Amino acid sequence: MKRWKRERKTDLSHPSRLVSRMTCVRIIIMACIVSVIFVLSAYNKMTWAVELVKTESALMTIFPSATRFDKKEIVLTEDQARLIQEVAGISFEKTHSRSLTVFKVVTTDKVLGFAFEDVVIGKWGPIRYLVGLDTAGVIIQVIVLEYKEIRG
Repeated sequence: MKRWKRERKTDLSHPSRLVSRMTCVRIIIMACIVSVIFVLSAYNKMTWAVELVKTESALMTIFPSATRFDKKEIVLTEDQARLIQEVAGISFEKTHSRSLTVFKVVTTDKVLGFAFEDVVIGKWGPIRYLVGLDTAGVIIQVIVLEYKEIRG
């Protein structure tokens, strides 16, 4: 004995059925929009900018006997950038800026060293750091000033 399945036909010509289908479509679209907004706002809340230490405090940590920090903004030339890329094996286009903040570290009678504040692109965003050098060019200390991370 063969059973026949009844086909259920929806009559779209009836206004109540058309409205209910349109209402369902609108509800689904609104739910999708709300979900996307929720996910994006949650993602933005997970990205944190963390300032670990102020530049002035970091300079005093590296050079505790300093009495003055002479600040100067510099922009590297093409030749300087190329030389640094060759020696250090880095690429300015992707991760480094050509703008640097340079500090000349001075006591009352002599120059103690120099410090460079730079920004490099990390995994989640920019990392701002400070490098302290003595007068011979030897690195004394590196301090991370600020970075971004995604917490989850």
